[in-house]
Amino acid sequence: MAIYELYVESSSGSEHLLRVLFTYTAVSDGLGYYEYWGAKEFDAGNSYIEGVNIESIKVIHEHLKKDNQGRTYVKQSSREIDLEQLTSIDLEHLADMIRDGYESDQDYE
Repeated sequence: MAIYELYVESSSGSEHLLRVLFTYTAVSDGLGYYEYWGAKEFDAGNSYIEGVNIESIKVIHEHLKKDNQGRTYVKQSSREIDLEQLTSIDLEHLADMIRDGYESDQDYE
């Protein structure tokens, strides 16, 4: 399992953090070990992810609070989004965002 986080703007203009828990399949288009005219080589190819399966989505709210001594701190609260309330288009778009974002950041060996 992996976590992908992104900020989204609500209809009221507030910014919220989405924390997406998902599973995926890592694949490579490389040949691996091969022999060419007697020379042994290795082609690692390019690794990428496919088959993203979103397990859960949480909306993280951050609130500035003050303690008894007047010090400011950040308090987080969260709520889970019911995946059955989302359309398949929403989930596919989110899976595409995860694939695009993770491909440039991760090495999947």
